[in-house]
Formats: sequence, C-alpha cells, structure tokens
Amino acid sequence: MGGTPSKNVNLTGEVAPSHFDLHRMVGRGTFGLVDWWSLGVCLFELLWNRLPSVGNTEEKLRDDIMTLPITIPSQSHGAVSNECTAAILGLLERDPKKRLGCRTGFSSIDEIQSHRWFSQFDWEKLQAKQLDPPFVPNPGGDNFEQFIACDFYSGDANLEKKKPEMRQLESDFTVFDFERTSRRSYYPLNESLPALS
Repeated sequence: MGGTPSKNVNLTGEVAPSHFDLHRMVGRGTFGLVDWWSLGVCLFELLWNRLPSVGNTEEKLRDDIMTLPITIPSQSHGAVSNECTAAILGLLERDPKKRLGCRTGFSSIDEIQSHRWFSQFDWEKLQAKQLDPPFVPNPGGDNFEQFIACDFYSGDANLEKKKPEMRQLESDFTVFDFERTSRRSYYPLNESLPALS
C-alpha cells in the first residue's frame, strides 16, 4: 500500500472549490498533493459538521483558504483526540512540503499510515475489506432511506443493456465497491476500451 513516485495517483478527479488546495487555486497544478488536503477537509467536515474555510463566493472562499488560519472548534477539546487534531491539521497544512503525506517530496500513503492517529489501524484488513464498519444503518430505523438502498443495488440489473465502455467502467471500479469482492487488483482484465466515435 505504500506510495512511491512511480505510483503517484491523483484520486480527486473534480473536487468542490471548498476542497481545493492552494496550488490548484493559484493554477500551479496539484501533483496529487490536493488529495491529502481534500482528505483533511473531509475529516474536518465529518468531525465538526462544517468546512475549515467558509466563503460566500468562490473568490471569498479562495481568500479564506489562502489567508485565514485553520481553527479547531472549541467545543471539540476533549471530544477529539490530540492525535486526530494533529492529523487533520497536518493534512490541512498550506505548504505542501510540510503537509502530512507530502513531506517526502511526493504524495505518500506511508506517511499517513505511520501517523500516530492511524498507526494502530489495520490497513491490510481495510484493503481486503475485512473490517467491520463502525456504523451499520438499521433498515427499520428513522435514519434509513430504503428507496436509496434499493436504487443503489438495482444498478447492476441493467448492466447488460449498457454500452461496452460503461460495462467496462462498472467492472473496473468493482474493486473499489464497499462490499468485499474476489478482485484484488484494479487491472484484472487488461482489456482496452473500444474507441469512442
């Protein structure tokens, strides 16, 4: 699972402006470094139900991200561990050379995995999808939207009706599904996609 310069991958695709890092905002490219910034933004939002930087417009948001300090909400002291706070602030470091996951000169999962907050985490079990989720929604509970789950699972029903390139995409991303599959690699088929006309 370790990162090397030759395996540097940008996982973000298109990200919301609130998840941009400084390099992307000033047009310098991302080099995969925005992935760790975006992870920090997501963790911040999951824990504190708000973004670390807030702006009414994209320009104001950009200014806030580039200039305002990241502050941890005061009500979280004691509720969130120092290790967690340090990891999030490390991911939200403005200087990519000092950002957690980027200090080696390239994007590296090894640095993330060895951080105090993640060090006891079983990364092999995560990759093998053998970990139990910390929360499983109760189908009979108020927080369960049954029609969403039905729509999600019915997605494969019409797989044969999809265009070949869409079937290939469905197959390629099976390895990333939340359910454990027998596939262990992203490239099991090594088939080329048909040319789009």
